[in-house]
Amino acid sequence: MFQTYSDHNFNPQFYEYFHKIWCLSSLQKEYYLSNPIRIFIDGNMIQRSHVQKDVKEALLNVLYPILEEELNYNGLKVNVLGQIANMDFPIRLLVSTFFNPDGFFYIVIKRFLFLIIQIYKFQFRLILQILINCQKVQQNSKK
Repeated sequence: MFQTYSDHNFNPQFYEYFHKIWCLSSLQKEYYLSNPIRIFIDGNMIQRSHVQKDVKEALLNVLYPILEEELNYNGLKVNVLGQIANMDFPIRLLVSTFFNPDGFFYIVIKRFLFLIIQIYKFQFRLILQILINCQKVQQNSKK
């Protein structure tokens, strides 16, 4: 049902709804959302709730590791042959939201380019190793 992600849209209603979830100052366990929410990431349902605090915690638990991973990539600086290489591997999220006839508000998150990023990481390590080996050869030839 959520495997193709062909129904992704960026409608303003979602952002208003998300802002309402995110910014309420009173996060009490008793506060219920008008529409219960189901959250999917990469095809797996991770949360089904109508309690606002649970939804916010679930979204934080999903988004923080992804954003931390992105920050780690952006902060990767390597000195190779006197050049500082700032490697940038952004992780983008595709977010699809819709109200379903079953009465649930669905948030479907798909990590975009994740596999490509893994390939880039491997290629980067390989290129880095080649450059380090070249640097060692140059240093040895100068001796």
